Amino acid sequence: MAYRLNWLETVFFIFLLLIALFVFLRSAFFNIDTVEVVGTTRLSEQEVKKVAQIEYGTSIFKINTGEVEARLRRLTLVKDASVVRKLPRTVLINIEERRPRVLLFQDNAFWEVDEEGVLLERVSIEKSDLPLATGVRPGDAVWPAVMRVANALDSLGGVRFAEIHGGRDGKITAYTVDGVEIRLGTASEEELGAQVAILDDVLKAAREQGGKVIYVDLSDPRRPVVKYAEG
Repeated sequence: MAYRLNWLETVFFIFLLLIALFVFLRSAFFNIDTVEVVGTTRLSEQEVKKVAQIEYGTSIFKINTGEVEARLRRLTLVKDASVVRKLPRTVLINIEERRPRVLLFQDNAFWEVDEEGVLLERVSIEKSDLPLATGVRPGDAVWPAVMRVANALDSLGGVRFAEIHGGRDGKITAYTVDGVEIRLGTASEEELGAQVAILDDVLKAAREQGGKVIYVDLSDPRRPVVKYAEG
């Protein structure tokens, strides 16, 4: 009999504990009072919160994080988003913004475009430091190579590029704002690092020596060709 009573007492105690836990989880102790937004540079915190539609004072357990993330991903500048509960009363919104890589002329306007080909913002070409992608459109076979080149050339300090051209033959040619033509061939992943390193050395040497480079042919990085202006 004593064993039966002890068992019943244990079950009753667990039942009371579960009720207390249920009441506690539904109490105001877990009502949202802070929404943190991280990872944004182009989007404002206010824009993100407006789209997220997280109401202060709501239980942190009632928000559907998947639905909030889906709403945020519909923003053009958002590549990805994650929403995390930070108990007891904070919701953290992590934003991965799309990064503009090149300009694209479309619909009679210049647009910033990310590596996936998403049009981000309409801009004035005179006020942008991004190179203009020509001869290519997102989805073309040569588009990934153009993006590889845009990312790689971005690492060259002190050199601005006006244009990256993707030819129908799959070959890439870039042009600096000073008019230097850079022939990169197919700009394969295996060769691009070496091509950029050689280009960096060539342009630095030209600046130091005061020479004028007409073109640099790096189609075969093992046999680079540099053409200088006469005189």
